[in-house]
Amino acid sequence: LANALQGNGVPVILHEAGTLPRHRVCGESICGRGEMALQQLGLGASLDDAARHQTTRWSIGGKVVLQKRIPSAALGISRHRLDELLAGSFEAAGGELRLNSRFRQSSGNREGLVIYKGREATKSDWIGLKAHYTDLLTEADLELHLGTRGYIGLSAVEDGRVNVCALFKRDPELSAKREQLLSHYLKNTGLGQVAFTSIFGYLIGL
Repeated sequence: LANALQGNGVPVILHEAGTLPRHRVCGESICGRGEMALQQLGLGASLDDAARHQTTRWSIGGKVVLQKRIPSAALGISRHRLDELLAGSFEAAGGELRLNSRFRQSSGNREGLVIYKGREATKSDWIGLKAHYTDLLTEADLELHLGTRGYIGLSAVEDGRVNVCALFKRDPELSAKREQLLSHYLKNTGLGQVAFTSIFGYLIGL
């Protein structure tokens, strides 16, 4: 929204409570109208290094239940890279980006104000984990593996990396170091057959 307004001559000040760019637990795949929206924002050429997803494969308990080509290719791009592109484009168009800043409403009149607070932090019985892997061979561009108490998705992003994103029912008895959580939860949910070799260097969780 900030890019669209600034690109059409509407001066924008954008307050971001955190920092940009950053990694988040998400699928990192753009489909449907998403690519068209980015093209309209003038970011089409910047997405040339994104992966193109054309096949998908779903399995339940290790058994393949769906394997097909996707009608329209999806874009595989990390949230970190997309944040970087959007923030850079916004500032290049003259927008003012204030990081680590929360908007404080005043009594003064304003021509326009959009407030988006995002998802409020709540306690959950579920845990989300994500990592980027290199040298990871997959059976399809987009994979989804369903287990007994969770699932894991694999999708290629830029620079030859594969986004591995998972959601599991929390197990209070499962204790492991941060870098071992993913493999432990895979085994715990019957998805031990999904193995990884070389990690890109980080694991984040919610």
